[in-house]
Amino acid sequence: MSKLATHANSYVRPSPSGGHLGGVTARAWEVLELLEAASFDVIFVETVGVGQSEIQCKDLTDVMLLLVPPASGDELQGIKKGIVEVADLVVVTKNDGSRKLLAQQTKAAYQSAVMYTEKEQGYAKPVIAISAEENTNIDQLWEETMNVWNSRHDKGHIAQLRKNQSAKHFFNYYEMELLRKAKLLAGNELQRYFEKVLAHELIPREAGDIMVERTLRTSVGEEKPKN
Repeated sequence: MSKLATHANSYVRPSPSGGHLGGVTARAWEVLELLEAASFDVIFVETVGVGQSEIQCKDLTDVMLLLVPPASGDELQGIKKGIVEVADLVVVTKNDGSRKLLAQQTKAAYQSAVMYTEKEQGYAKPVIAISAEENTNIDQLWEETMNVWNSRHDKGHIAQLRKNQSAKHFFNYYEMELLRKAKLLAGNELQRYFEKVLAHELIPREAGDIMVERTLRTSVGEEKPKN
């Protein structure tokens, strides 16, 4: 990162998630559009972490790489199926020094894990062990990444991906703004019913249904929120 940040043709922009779920900032799509308009031909999006829910970057990018550190047998039992399914390549990091054997074991475990998703999704998923410290297999990683991208581009899949990304962003933004404005419309009623749930006077689903109905009526002017 220190080399990339000082490169004359690169631009690095930290974007905290700000509590937004999905592993990326809520404005990531707009940032990517601006960078592409500025003629950056390669754009990397780094998520805040990995897990079964931190996969929103799949809806922002053309190729998704899953980076995993060397792990022991016990840790490998917790391989997240969801993130492996959506990843296009799996990259095992720190394949160097005393960690090399563990990195190779991790690579073998993920090769077995992606076999099932390859059959379901119909394309091969490379699993590559690399070392930034020793600068090994970085060229192979880039070559495999470009192979995936070029294959999708030649088949016309990139254009469809971009359309899907715009549609997904539209619905994500709509849901985010709808929730924000619904909370404003709810006023103190939201806290009141929240306290009813805590006091076991209402079950969460029942209280939620009541708040949805009250908020919808408020939004069309049938009643005013209690503030």
